[in-house]
Amino acid sequence: MRCANQGDWQCMLKLASVLVHEAWHFRNGRDEAGAYTAQITFLMHQGSDATAAGVRRARDRVLAVRGSPVEAVAIKLRERQTSPLP
Repeated sequence: MRCANQGDWQCMLKLASVLVHEAWHFRNGRDEAGAYTAQITFLMHQGSDATAAGVRRARDRVLAVRGSPVEAVAIKLRERQTSPLP
């Protein structure tokens, strides 16, 4: 998190959102959906839509791995369709 140490506002928001995510686990247990919801809500309230979108993608991947293998493949295909070509 060197970028936060350099005063990068977006980086500091992302770091703070990770703390929100982990604090949610500390208070409520292992449920990832709830922790990601708290993290995304925090980012949206801070006006960090782009970072929230990245966290949503991470949430979808994590929840898909815990769900069915078919769901995980569907998410990978969607990501491939929306990401720019290398």
